[in-house]
Amino acid sequence: MLQVIQINESQFRDSMLCLRKMGGAHQRAYDESCRIIASLEIGGGENHKLTRHGESRIPHCIKYDISNDAHRLVTVQTDNCIYLLFVGTHDDTEHWLNRHRGLTISCNPETKRVTVTHITQDQPRTKPIVNFAKLTE
Repeated sequence: MLQVIQINESQFRDSMLCLRKMGGAHQRAYDESCRIIASLEIGGGENHKLTRHGESRIPHCIKYDISNDAHRLVTVQTDNCIYLLFVGTHDDTEHWLNRHRGLTISCNPETKRVTVTHITQDQPRTKPIVNFAKLTE
């Protein structure tokens, strides 16, 4: 059976609660997300809710249409795990996916340790400069 994991639990939870607080169509998106997540946790398929065009910015990314195609639930499904990444409006999801382009997730089957790697091809990220002389023990 697949294991459902929230990668950044507080960020994902906050995005879910934000939808619930906004009410209306956003509340329905929250309710639908909860239903899809519960179904995934018990091994139920949600293929009929998948977006029509897939996703290429993040490897193994699966997006679900929720609330009449106005909202999305973003997951990565690999290694018998489903990683819950983001939920929000279509525009918020596009923005989130663009900011996290190249994100890869893997899980060590023995230790169950999850590794999140962000690979960029266009703009290298700068490493923070650490002054080891100023570090204290």
